[in-house]
Amino acid sequence: SDGRAGLVATNSIRHGKSRRASLDYIRDNGGHIHSAISTQPWSGEANVHVSIVNWSQETSTSCRLDGENVPTINTSLRSTVDVSEARALVANKDCCFQGVIPLGKGLM
Repeated sequence: SDGRAGLVATNSIRHGKSRRASLDYIRDNGGHIHSAISTQPWSGEANVHVSIVNWSQETSTSCRLDGENVPTINTSLRSTVDVSEARALVANKDCCFQGVIPLGKGLM
């Protein structure tokens, strides 16, 4: 209960289903993110960017995000607006289109 934990994951952990299954779960079960690096290149041979997240069950009096002191860190690994609970607007139903999703060799 007084320990800390952390993880290193691809930076996609900050978005969508990956965030909901991991960082939102931590938050929803009493975890408080106290330090994080939102994205940085992996130091090894893999061509990937990673996020580094540290949390505890105790609320921290100070938070560090990307090397800067911030008042809080949300599950999108930002210190500003928390978009993790954003919902689709009913007023936009049948009025919006997500756009083209390019697929195929050379486009990913």
